[in-house]
Amino acid sequence: MPDGRLPHDREAEAAILGALMLDKALVWEVMTSLKPEDMYVEPHRLILEAMYDVAENGDGKIDIVSIRHVLECRRQLERAGGTASLSGLMDSLPDVANVGHYVNIVLEHSLDRKMRALGQRLSQNGSPPKERAHAVLAEMYQALAGEDSARVLTMAEVARAYEANIAAGLQERCIETGIGSLDAYVTIRKKNQIVIAGNPSTGKSSLAMQIALNAMKTHHVLFISLEMSEDELFERVVQGMTGCSAKVIANPSFTTDTNRQRIAEAFARVRDTHHQLHLLSPGMVTPQDVMAHARAIQIRYGSLGLVVVDYLQLMHCPLKNMGTTERVTWLSRHMKAVARQLNVPVMLLSQLSRDNTRGNREPELHDLRDSGAIEQDADIVIFTHRPILEEEAGVLLVRKQRHGPTGRTQVNFESNRSRFLATHPAP
Repeated sequence: MPDGRLPHDREAEAAILGALMLDKALVWEVMTSLKPEDMYVEPHRLILEAMYDVAENGDGKIDIVSIRHVLECRRQLERAGGTASLSGLMDSLPDVANVGHYVNIVLEHSLDRKMRALGQRLSQNGSPPKERAHAVLAEMYQALAGEDSARVLTMAEVARAYEANIAAGLQERCIETGIGSLDAYVTIRKKNQIVIAGNPSTGKSSLAMQIALNAMKTHHVLFISLEMSEDELFERVVQGMTGCSAKVIANPSFTTDTNRQRIAEAFARVRDTHHQLHLLSPGMVTPQDVMAHARAIQIRYGSLGLVVVDYLQLMHCPLKNMGTTERVTWLSRHMKAVARQLNVPVMLLSQLSRDNTRGNREPELHDLRDSGAIEQDADIVIFTHRPILEEEAGVLLVRKQRHGPTGRTQVNFESNRSRFLATHPAP
């Protein structure tokens, strides 16, 4: 719908595309903040999508030939204005140095259109006003999530900000796992990417939830499970409090009075105290989705201490025609960027290769499944290992810690409570 800004949008968008044709390296800078859907003019949107495709999946040569090839493969060349439209981008050469200004113009107009659309939805009849308001607020937070972009700082500026935080009493509060002997030498800091890996049924998800529940005491936490529903996660939390099985929790009428009392007390405790643990339903979750939902929590509550994704290989990659290794590499690299942009630690659960599953030996870094990038991107890698699943004895193996020592912690796994306990106190 025309809003009086179309000529301005068209000029700024064309200038961005022309600048990317002139300076191929600019695409990576622009990609961090500008999404194709931010473009108002459809041909510009399709051309930018093609440029990003060439940059990420092609040989990196962003020119008329490569862009036309992508558009032809997608059967979008005519919608993008044909070859004449691509050639026209070079007619008026923009000032490449001003590309950041052009991007800000497009983002401002894109946000304005989103806010107008949300306002219209809020005023529409249909669902109850409170439901409409909640839905619109959630979308508004997501619309704002892409507003911040990375910036370059000098080391002197970092030093001044660091000293200011200390003077203001804003020292970083590291995330603790709640397992004393592990916390004695493992430090989970902001912007860290932590990988928890292990064979099936060794307690990866239990350890992640245990850490999330401990972090929830002092931070807001976003827990994204791509395997379990919210009800299953809730049952896992109550199981840890009561020692009752999920079957008993779901059907308390078939257990003892004592267990029913425990379950009722656990329900009340979760209802009254677990306001800082946020759950995202299973679905087609991409790194952009994680960023949007996490940023929404930051905006609404003022802080976010930890993001957990269970697990990496189940995340959705929006790019097509990628092999498994390429897809997992892409996901790992983009989740690393999410951790840095959000300024919070991101914990990713990962599977191990089948070779380790068959051998049941203590896992090493090369056992991480599908991609060596998982090891490279991670700041901390922790393996869960239980040689005999029917027994409690196990070990947590810290195989990588970028800013600290590696080591091992002997643990027992309480299967009835889905949690790990250290067998020796912290030194």
